Amino acid sequence: MRERAATALIALELDAMAALKNGQQHQDREIRHRSAKLLALISEIDLQQRFERFKNDTKPDQDYGLPGWDSYRELVGDNAAARSMFVSMHESESRLLGESGKHPKQLTLALAARCDELREQASFGRFQVRIGTTATLLFVATSDDVELSPLVQTVVYMACGGSGFEAAIGSGPGREVLVTLAERWIAREPLQGITYALHLGLSHGLKGCLPRAREVFASPVASISDRIYACLCLAKFGDASDVPLLEAYLDDVNICAQDQINGVVVVTEIRDLALAALVHLTEQSPKDFGFDRILPDRRVVFSLKSLGFRDEQSRVQAIAAWHEYRRLKAHSDTNP
Repeated sequence: MRERAATALIALELDAMAALKNGQQHQDREIRHRSAKLLALISEIDLQQRFERFKNDTKPDQDYGLPGWDSYRELVGDNAAARSMFVSMHESESRLLGESGKHPKQLTLALAARCDELREQASFGRFQVRIGTTATLLFVATSDDVELSPLVQTVVYMACGGSGFEAAIGSGPGREVLVTLAERWIAREPLQGITYALHLGLSHGLKGCLPRAREVFASPVASISDRIYACLCLAKFGDASDVPLLEAYLDDVNICAQDQINGVVVVTEIRDLALAALVHLTEQSPKDFGFDRILPDRRVVFSLKSLGFRDEQSRVQAIAAWHEYRRLKAHSDTNP
């Protein structure tokens, strides 16, 4: 009889919710237990049905009770891929998304609490982040007036470093959405310690990191790692307008990498990197500027340790060759 009653209640779907909520307060323990299970089951069925209707709907103002849709739609647009990603986000992080639209302090606390849970999972080696979780973290963390703690920043970069995110942002229908969310994250990151954001942009081909890289060149307190990744971003995404920025680093002797050749340590200085970036940006031959060991790198343009010169004289000659190229180029531009 109880099984038949359960089947009938499930068939009623949402119409059975009121009776099941009352059943949770019944004096009979068996009725309380079954009511709770059925309530959870019907709620899940209803949620899945709303997901399907939402994915197939073409009305932008219809959210089917899914919090965060309006601000998400405004940010990434409304198409099949955007809706599918939003469903994935709710499937993974419905509780956190339920806080969207509430007071920024409340959303900040909810985000921090969720990141703390994920950090704890990572400490036990269970940090396999679903793409819906990563997308939600990026979406919520870049909401207006949400304060980011070092914990949140760390967990976001951990999530973006996972194989699932790499595969999804590399190809597939959700790439455009993830690019928008990741570039928004990069744009919101503080300039101090921007290295991780620039690395994220380089790793996934996000041209949105270019404005932040240019900011580094104007910063008097940029760290060595910030300058390194700023040079790489300009080499990968920059244009002719960035040549003066890179030239300003041609006297930077800070070391950014080293290699060993025939038992001799060869260091790469930032001025070597800046020169290599200039050569790459202007589509010149690396060998014409002394780079006879340069190794390309799909993500960060080239391997840093392959840019060092064996001796100071070779480095000085290479930089002088660049200045001569620039002189001749300026002359040809003014005297066509």
